[in-house]
Amino acid sequence: MPAASGQAGPATPAPFPQVRAVARKAAHSPTLSIHERVASRRARGLDTVHFGFGQSPFPVPESVQEALRAHSGDNHYLPTQGLPALRERAARYLRQRFRHDAHADRVLIGPGSKELLYHLLLVLEGDLILPAPSWVSYAPQASLAGKRLVWVRTDPDRGWRLDAEGLEDACARSRSRQKILILNSPCNPTGSVLSTDELRDIATVARRHNVIVVADEIYAEIVFGRRRCASIARFCPERCVVTNGLSKGFSAGGYRLGVMLLPPDMADLMPHLVSIASETYSCVAAPVQHAACVAFAMGDEVQRAVRDAAAVHSMTGEFLWRAFTQAGLRCARPQGAFYLFPDFSPWRTHLFRRGIRADESLCADLLERTGVAVLPGRAFGVSAAELAVRVATVDYDGAVVLAGLRQHRPGTPAARRAFVHHHAPRLTDGVARMREYIARICQR
Repeated sequence: MPAASGQAGPATPAPFPQVRAVARKAAHSPTLSIHERVASRRARGLDTVHFGFGQSPFPVPESVQEALRAHSGDNHYLPTQGLPALRERAARYLRQRFRHDAHADRVLIGPGSKELLYHLLLVLEGDLILPAPSWVSYAPQASLAGKRLVWVRTDPDRGWRLDAEGLEDACARSRSRQKILILNSPCNPTGSVLSTDELRDIATVARRHNVIVVADEIYAEIVFGRRRCASIARFCPERCVVTNGLSKGFSAGGYRLGVMLLPPDMADLMPHLVSIASETYSCVAAPVQHAACVAFAMGDEVQRAVRDAAAVHSMTGEFLWRAFTQAGLRCARPQGAFYLFPDFSPWRTHLFRRGIRADESLCADLLERTGVAVLPGRAFGVSAAELAVRVATVDYDGAVVLAGLRQHRPGTPAARRAFVHHHAPRLTDGVARMREYIARICQR
């Protein structure tokens, strides 16, 4: 029956359940999403080369696995800050391997450094400054934590590297007195490693503009050549928080164990971080923490595994970089981690003729036509018009490759290329498909 004149109609019911705006804006992590999509394609029998997901494919060192098995019955809650013995081991590891001013009292153990980074953003005041490109989860975490984000444009012709001038400009655009910079070196997605001179200059700007630097050093064990990874903590120790973990250098991503080290001048943050941890994840699983004690002790077997994995990452990165540049892509030579960030801008005109003007449509077309999965540069903070993609160099059987390396370690560049071609055929196949794709678009 219609409502009487002058009377309001029935109220529109509120949606159920109601969702906060910050949650509605959140999207599934692009890296995890592409990983699930590739798994689905492969389950349906679709031949797919997986350049989209960065998971170190090598087996966890046997001594670390044995510690996990030995403590599988440990069902007790551990201290929220972390097992004391593990914090001691982690502090010693950070001192000995990277010369950090590390003490167990300033070490926090979490379920992956990803979670620790988010908790730090919740605790600290200030805008978050990020170089573009940066790892896919930094910006979404800033949004969830209510942070204003300030991007720093970087130069693709300089390998997309953050420099002091870019940070200076970002600080001028920031509205907050205190600022936060997340610096990832070796870098996901570019494979770049900042030099000591670059780090020193960035640290000078950080000190001048009250920037807290978060050194995400999860790839610190994967630096190519014979040098050690330099840390910005060396140049601004009073304002640098360091994160690390088991995922990359120790090939134990599924263990989900991260480490955060606070500098002495910021030790007062620890109670706040522990309080938040106590109300969210409580503590990291006890068996995993005991296994991490063995990993961070860096015994002979673990050292060998870490060293050999880095050697393979170096060979595969060099192999793909050479192939991409020979195919006419613009791509910085990787210096660490296991990623490259090539862009198709040299083929822009040909791609435009196909109606491809943005990186997401490029990635979709590559996957549909060639079965090669890559991630769009836009997910990492660069303009979609750059036509950049992130390539992970790890689509191979790590156990097989490691066995091959230990049987015969190639000594020359040609031998290393032959090693990758023989032991990691998926990488060779993926490159061939991308080259064929470029050849096809050039024919139109």
